[in-house]
Amino acid sequence: MRLNSSYLCLICLHIICCYTTGNNYIKDNTLQAFSGRIVYPTSSTYDQDRISFNKKIDAKPAIIFFCNDSEDIKIAINYAKSVRKPIRVRSNRHSYEGFSIADDAVVIDISGITTIELNHDKTTVKVGAGNDLYNVYKKLWEEHLTIPGGSCPTVGIAGFTLGGGIGFSSRLMGLAADNVVAFELITANAQFLTINEQQYSDLFWACRGAGNGNFGVIVSLTFKTHQVNNNLSIYKIEWDWDQLYHISNSWFRIRETAPDTLMMFLRFQKQEGQKSIFSFGQYFGSMIELKKILEPLLQFPAKNILVKELNYMEAVDFWAGIPHRIHATSYREDSNKQRQAFKATSLYLRQPFSRQALEVIDKYYTQNDIKNNYTIIDSYGGQINKVAENFNAFPHRGTIASVQILAYWQNDIEKNVQLEWSRRYYCALEQFGEGGAYSNYPDIWLKDWATKYYGNNLHRLKQIKRKYDPHNLFHYEQSIPVE
Repeated sequence: MRLNSSYLCLICLHIICCYTTGNNYIKDNTLQAFSGRIVYPTSSTYDQDRISFNKKIDAKPAIIFFCNDSEDIKIAINYAKSVRKPIRVRSNRHSYEGFSIADDAVVIDISGITTIELNHDKTTVKVGAGNDLYNVYKKLWEEHLTIPGGSCPTVGIAGFTLGGGIGFSSRLMGLAADNVVAFELITANAQFLTINEQQYSDLFWACRGAGNGNFGVIVSLTFKTHQVNNNLSIYKIEWDWDQLYHISNSWFRIRETAPDTLMMFLRFQKQEGQKSIFSFGQYFGSMIELKKILEPLLQFPAKNILVKELNYMEAVDFWAGIPHRIHATSYREDSNKQRQAFKATSLYLRQPFSRQALEVIDKYYTQNDIKNNYTIIDSYGGQINKVAENFNAFPHRGTIASVQILAYWQNDIEKNVQLEWSRRYYCALEQFGEGGAYSNYPDIWLKDWATKYYGNNLHRLKQIKRKYDPHNLFHYEQSIPVE
């Protein structure tokens, strides 16, 4: 019997469909042991599950694994290898450049790993890598303990720490990375490792300052804890723009002699077209002592002055913008509603801003068509700088401050203006820096970014990358190069 061409096509189509269905079944069958949630592009929650804190990020991954434990992570890694798709590791979605998500990638989301366990004498705490900072603060406050973290409540503890981690306690307690005593992680070959100074010490060194998505998937971090029994003092002062030179010079002079118990910030901003200057900070001591230290700043006429004493958790709430009565779910919902598109970059200083540098700042903030632009200067020194640049992978120990530049927009017209402003402003200001940049404020435009982020530690980091991830399974636009 002769078969016509249409019938043959139907047979071929049936064979192809059966093979494809069977092949997918085999792949899906390997995921049956996965205990978390798997999201595909066809899932009803896909668009919600792929959003990032920065609204400019609009990546569309192939699949998202919401992992509950280390076994889930192993399954996700092996799945990505079997389908030969790139891996992105995500905790709380705050990567400025969206390095934790990508088109057609396998996203390993660890936000569901939220255990927090104090050891028997409460000197260390083991924190699941999916926790955000606020969860950790709240839990530790029950014992009047803390770790040095940041101020944004929804930032993930893992991403924050793995890049270094600076915040209101850093000059007194050191960076978050400096306080880690152990990690648990899953490697590129899906092996579970506990790493510390005694076991896999080279990998432990690398993950403290260069661990974000470079060497494996972090499951937990164990930190030294710090007692916070006594009240502390906070301040926030606003000045008119015409005080730019006086305020900047006074701020840098105070920073030079300030005790380790004081963390200071300086912010230049143009918000909805209005220029102003802020300084704010936190002091582990009395309000009277703080006012004495701040006298060089307080002598200048200010628009607003706030100096007050709080307990530690009240200070956490204040900097996070959280009313004292708020529930944890509310701050996360509020953060999602406040998502904006922005561009960021950074540099480091070894000297205070000169008059020439301040003239550059004044010029770019006087530009008429910008609306929501910020330059935030974080004071270094104290415990941050009391260790060598190769103490761990975070190298910026000899600097006096980091400078973060941020530009926000609401539409495409503003976007073009703000991106151009960011590019030109950074290029004009970079000459006053020392050549470095902070990897937790990543900038896809940076030239020689690896050297800027990791300095003299880069060569050793490449060696460790080749040892633990020789096939470069964990890679993204600015991951540690294998070569």
